[in-house]
Amino acid sequence: MDEEPVLRLTRADLTGFTAQAVAERTALQLTESASTVLDLETGRTSAFRLLRTAPDEHVLILASHLAVFDGWSSGVFLADLAAGYREGPDALTPPELQFPDYADWQHRWLAGPDGTAELARRRAVFAADPPAPRARGGFERGHLPVRLARGPVDAGLELGAAEGATPFMTLLAALAVVLARRDGRTSVVIGTPAAGRFAAPLEGAVGQYTTVVPIRLDLAGGPAFRELLHRTRTAVADALAHQRLPVDVLFGDGTPPPYNVLFALHNYPAVPLDLPGIEVGQLPGPPARHLELYSPDPAAALACVGLVERDGEIGGTAEYNRHAATPEDVRGLLTGIEEVLDRAVAAPGSPLVTARH
Repeated sequence: MDEEPVLRLTRADLTGFTAQAVAERTALQLTESASTVLDLETGRTSAFRLLRTAPDEHVLILASHLAVFDGWSSGVFLADLAAGYREGPDALTPPELQFPDYADWQHRWLAGPDGTAELARRRAVFAADPPAPRARGGFERGHLPVRLARGPVDAGLELGAAEGATPFMTLLAALAVVLARRDGRTSVVIGTPAAGRFAAPLEGAVGQYTTVVPIRLDLAGGPAFRELLHRTRTAVADALAHQRLPVDVLFGDGTPPPYNVLFALHNYPAVPLDLPGIEVGQLPGPPARHLELYSPDPAAALACVGLVERDGEIGGTAEYNRHAATPEDVRGLLTGIEEVLDRAVAAPGSPLVTARH
């Protein structure tokens, strides 16, 4: 076993191939990198590949274990890469805090009186919510691209903004209505991946700080959408204030968590790669396996929908459990959000119908 994490860079020269062959081999290398076995025990947590596709063109591929490298870490890495290229490696300084420091603090906090008290309070919040059912067939990952229709969504986001709700809060409120109608309940718990970097010194560190925050939304009394937006604002703020509490500890008694749908509207900070003399672009890579990471019990997961707003569109990817849902079920969550927002804009003061017909 290596005493320190090992960073390996392999190189391949593709300049002797045709343009079509270069594109095919680059795609193959991307797929192979995504399926590379990375082992925490040996310290091989990341693997780089540098492809020379033309005399003045290269493709750099980074594959990293999700346990040590989250979405925010990508921005940190790229910023350091650009700074190192411009100013040299001596210009880079280690962050004030790194993941081992955070992990040590979290372990001590959970074992202390403050952590114990917060754990008890949060468990009480979800005490009345039943655990999500496990699929009989266990877990098998599926994946599909998803997109929201801009017409009803844009109008819905404007309504939310007028009530002080962020786009994430507005979409979350609409999804809560969809799930409440589906399950015939007046309360809904939805999990959302949060950055987990609640202290400024953590923002410049690489590590798996991302944590799932369960958000409990109360739809009792059939509130109007405007009222639900205000309830959602309060619920989101309260949940995010407790993101330092690991979800596997919160629901760590052997039963699944009280949610089977995870939802995120990603807002990782954009990192302009300012590399003098180099024009930089990004190639799409294979999707990450978030469900296995974010679900304490993947067999009890239905779907993880991750959206991002880019170039005037809101879209992204959805992972789902093939034993619990079909692609049509997952798309139905998105079309349901659109329908709820469409009706909310038409009659924002009318009570919501949250029960199944």
